[in-house]
Amino acid sequence: MFTRRLMQALAVALCLFVGAVGSFAQNTYQRLSVLEVFTSATCPPCAPAAGMLREIISPANGVVSARFHLNFPAPNDPFYVDNPVDNGARQSFYAVNSIPDGYLNGKKVGLSASAGPTILAAVKTDNAKMAPCKIEVTHGPTTDGGTVSVKVTTNVDLKSHKLHVAVVSYNTDIPGLSTTLTNSNGEESFSDAMNKMLPNAGGTTLSIDAAKDQTFNFTYTRKGATTWPVGQQYIVAYIQNNATKEVIQGGTDLVVYQPVLTFNGKVWERIERKGTKTANFTVSNPTDAPLSVAMSVGNIDALTQAGWQVALDKDMFDIPAKGSVNVTASTTAPDVASFAGIDVVAKANVSAGISKDGKSTFGYLTEGTRVAVWAGISNGAAGQFVSAAQTTHAKDAAYIPATNEALQAFPPTEFDAGVFCVGVDGRFSIPGVAQLALLMTSQGKGVYVAAPMGISVATNAQNQQFAGYPEANAWITETLGLKLQGTGPVARYTGNTLTPYTLNGVGSEPLGQTDKNAAATWNLNRPTQNWPFYCEVQDVFSINAGSKSVSWAYSDNRNTNIVGIRCENSGQGRVVYSSWGVEHINDANARKTLMQRILDYLMPAGDRPVISVNNTSLNFGSVSAGSTKDMSFSITNTGKANLEISTMTITGAGSAAFTVTAGGVSGSNVVIAPNASRTVTVQYAPTAAGTSAANLVISSNDSPVTVQLRGSGTTTSVETDVVSETGAIGMTLVGANPVSTSSAIRVRAAGDIRVSVVNAAGQEVATLFNGMVNGTELVNVDASMLTSGAYNVVASNGADRATLSVVVAR
Repeated sequence: MFTRRLMQALAVALCLFVGAVGSFAQNTYQRLSVLEVFTSATCPPCAPAAGMLREIISPANGVVSARFHLNFPAPNDPFYVDNPVDNGARQSFYAVNSIPDGYLNGKKVGLSASAGPTILAAVKTDNAKMAPCKIEVTHGPTTDGGTVSVKVTTNVDLKSHKLHVAVVSYNTDIPGLSTTLTNSNGEESFSDAMNKMLPNAGGTTLSIDAAKDQTFNFTYTRKGATTWPVGQQYIVAYIQNNATKEVIQGGTDLVVYQPVLTFNGKVWERIERKGTKTANFTVSNPTDAPLSVAMSVGNIDALTQAGWQVALDKDMFDIPAKGSVNVTASTTAPDVASFAGIDVVAKANVSAGISKDGKSTFGYLTEGTRVAVWAGISNGAAGQFVSAAQTTHAKDAAYIPATNEALQAFPPTEFDAGVFCVGVDGRFSIPGVAQLALLMTSQGKGVYVAAPMGISVATNAQNQQFAGYPEANAWITETLGLKLQGTGPVARYTGNTLTPYTLNGVGSEPLGQTDKNAAATWNLNRPTQNWPFYCEVQDVFSINAGSKSVSWAYSDNRNTNIVGIRCENSGQGRVVYSSWGVEHINDANARKTLMQRILDYLMPAGDRPVISVNNTSLNFGSVSAGSTKDMSFSITNTGKANLEISTMTITGAGSAAFTVTAGGVSGSNVVIAPNASRTVTVQYAPTAAGTSAANLVISSNDSPVTVQLRGSGTTTSVETDVVSETGAIGMTLVGANPVSTSSAIRVRAAGDIRVSVVNAAGQEVATLFNGMVNGTELVNVDASMLTSGAYNVVASNGADRATLSVVVAR
């Protein structure tokens, strides 16, 4: 039985293998991938996607593109107006209803500013399969249009395919479009825009037998120069399966004089501070003609400003046709935490034809980097760069691109703290960010996540079917214990106009304070030309019962409308989560202060301030009414960062009797350096007989500390009745006071009660009763047991007590 099954499985495998071999045997031609892109000059997210495509689309990379411009989200895109029929037909073919949208060889791909590496990887995979046919394009531009000849040679029957031929403009500049086009996305330069489909958007039905070829001829007429710039037209032809929509081969007459840079080695590496490393790459000429190339570092000014030094061993050279040249880059790092993405540019020097710069990026992260600010998850992340750079953690913080390559080269768990800015445009990255946060906190590392729509997206019921969302949901609702208020985020705009608004900090929380010892107020949605960040929507949430999360920010002047929390679960690293980002604050000093406090909180305990007091309870004993008594304690900072004490607040029923007379907070925060101490003096000044109980709460950029304050006011006047703080114990004087020989006290309670006598020094000198009280108990006071002086008679059940002052005069 086993042998028969094994043979059957082997036979199936062999059939699959033979079929695969046969299929690949037909694919003898180099493949050119085709990316069809749907876009609009009125589509905001289309602009960053276009920038990404401009960098990667090239025959040298094995891919060409045709961009179809649509009439939404707002009308009057100039390319759509010029040719609504062909653009609309391809839109209908793929049923496109949202943009940007893309189809690589007929298969849907995601388009965003960071999608370049993913698209190029897919191109490489498809092109490795080769193609069963070849497309040769001949293009003859004329003064008013052009002629096109497309020759198809095939190894297989092409009977269920169509040939699509697009006239495309390589680059179209429309100066001033961003101001003349209503709802423009800001673009004024457009790449690979489709001008005309030949003979039309329906394409040409093929009927070519295997091992045959056929030539198809077309002509076209140019329209206005606005969308048909002179000298920029080229042809993209592709063969597409009618049923599956798969594009099996592409062809073009486009010749782009573009050097190809291939990096030889690890793209991302660590480097010692002030250390030097060399990197090598190959510059190739894919064309059939010699190419003159000028080399440079595209971002050398920014690198130099950040303290990096980069030098190339060659700056200009000639490459023979199909040849290559090796170039070496030498890099020296600064003496701080820093990431350098080094953009090497190879510029083709041509007098005629279309040229494009070749580019390659590699880089380094300095050793000793402790705070990683992950860049590129959303456009708003830039705001955090400035804030972090201005804090005392600047020397340890670096800004690292959140690409798969960088995340693998520099795992987030290698840093003490990670900052993730998940703006509205990057909201669907929350599953990945949540997993990174869980990974980091499981190893005791700190995490700050700023995500205006993080909770809405992570907990959305419809999203739970997709990978990563159940885990993100659990992180939000269980680990952090947060619950979205309402069904979605709160809009911070009306129509096309932002709504300026203010958030409030919780005054008792260090993260919610200004640098001046006050509850913070943060003004949002006030963008300027120099600081263009805003928060158009925002989650408002609450904290579930039992959660370790603590609110530090709220909105709409309601402290139940939480928009920022801190959380520290047992055995885990600390988390700061907010539904807005530091970059949304319009005031630079407020941005700096908040980022400073967040990083102070997140850093490891050994690097944070640590508050320690030498006495957590001050018992002043008995003090005559109208008199005062001082007691002191010390605050020591046993941590490695400055301790900032923001408030010392006395709370409780007896708070009026206690005052901090020295060492307190007055005006700005009290700063205690590492290993330094500060003495605090508290004065007790009872105004009447009776027990005083209060708490001195010390708030700082570490956890709050409480010092208990206790005292008893005494007087020679007769006290007739006292009760404990909870009311569970009461005492009534039924005899003489002062006591010369004897007196009596009626005790009211239920349960075990101990009645003792305490002298002015706080020492217990006698026990009057120790037993069960069921209602009332009369207790005698014998003056012969005591010396003359003031005493407190204390009745206690262990958890509560009542104190009655008596005077013995013998």
